[in-house]
Amino acid sequence: MFRSNPLLKLFLGAFLALPLAACVSTKTPEVADKQKPTPEEVKKVTSKLDDEVVCKRVKVTGTNFKKKVCLTRAERRAMREEARKLLENAQSSTAGPDYKGN
Repeated sequence: MFRSNPLLKLFLGAFLALPLAACVSTKTPEVADKQKPTPEEVKKVTSKLDDEVVCKRVKVTGTNFKKKVCLTRAERRAMREEARKLLENAQSSTAGPDYKGN
């Protein structure tokens, strides 16, 4: 089979050599050359990202239409955190919010 088709030999050889070539090029980059950003630089970049307005199309319950909701990243993070806390509180109360203890 291999003797009659030299093209098949070529493809098979390339297929077998490719993983070996990938293993040879495992040179790691020098990390020591790069400086870590200062806390001020991190805060500046983070505040710029937090002020960025992101618009998403949200499906409204009861309709087939979507509504465009535009919020900053900070507002979205605050809403996500508040929802997480509400869920956590609801899960931690064993008898529900109207439990009187009688």
